[in-house]
Amino acid sequence: MHHKKATIIKTNAHLPEISVYKKFLEKLNFNVSIDVDKNYRKKNIDLVWFFAGIQKSLINAKMIIVDYRSRSTGYFYLLKDLIKIFTNRSNLNIFCHKDLIFYLSKYILRKKTYYLPMGSFCKYKVLKKKYDFIHIGAISKLKTNSDFYELIYDLSKKYKIILIGKIDQANIKKLKRIKKNLKIINKNLPINILSKYINQSKFGISWYSYDNYLKGQISTKILDYDVCKLPILCNDSHVNNYTFKHYSIKNFFYYKIKSKINLNFSYKKSKKNLSFNDIFKRSELYKDLCKLPIIKK
Repeated sequence: MHHKKATIIKTNAHLPEISVYKKFLEKLNFNVSIDVDKNYRKKNIDLVWFFAGIQKSLINAKMIIVDYRSRSTGYFYLLKDLIKIFTNRSNLNIFCHKDLIFYLSKYILRKKTYYLPMGSFCKYKVLKKKYDFIHIGAISKLKTNSDFYELIYDLSKKYKIILIGKIDQANIKKLKRIKKNLKIINKNLPINILSKYINQSKFGISWYSYDNYLKGQISTKILDYDVCKLPILCNDSHVNNYTFKHYSIKNFFYYKIKSKINLNFSYKKSKKNLSFNDIFKRSELYKDLCKLPIIKK
């Protein structure tokens, strides 16, 4: 049996969606490799699934899919998004948002364009609680607000906390000063292990920057907390408000540092929060991909 070749090209960001796409392609008889964009040099590839990023090298493949999972970062996010949509080579574009770039792709560039919303990745399981609070995801100057250290320091006086995800040098240096009630895992973990830690916690923390470039972003950590039935302690940043509203998530509370916390919090999961795997399998994108000649042959 002839095995087709597929490459998933990613940025340095943590992208749990890759595991879903990889399994899909492998079931369709593809040998799948995963590369970081700057290291991509392969030829004779049947299909490339590219996470934007601006393409830094010439991609040659029979089929090029560009996946705009989230908006660009930094203060010139809109300019970067425009550069991506006009310069990235693709046969098919996927978007997490129906925004300006989505409509440019569909109606101006007239490319095959699909809307694939974000979903959760973790699974709920009843486990003994070991931690009062958990924060998953990157901790950095751009992503988390400047008072994140103060938040963790304040909570650590009374509660057990675990932080999981990549932490920049400035934040890790400060956080390591906290010697009591804090466990740090300074790396990304596989989804099954991450699920275990979330289910061992009582509350999830979602603490984002107020920077404009984060407007309209979906927080996957909120979706994973929600599916594991964790109430969410948060600030009133754009990302939190947008995600709560978009997925009708009610079980959260805005926290002001040094205020009192009520740990007796009942939880009801949002009906709009589906697993990303289910969203993908039910999508028009999934149905149309299965019909493509390169997929079927």
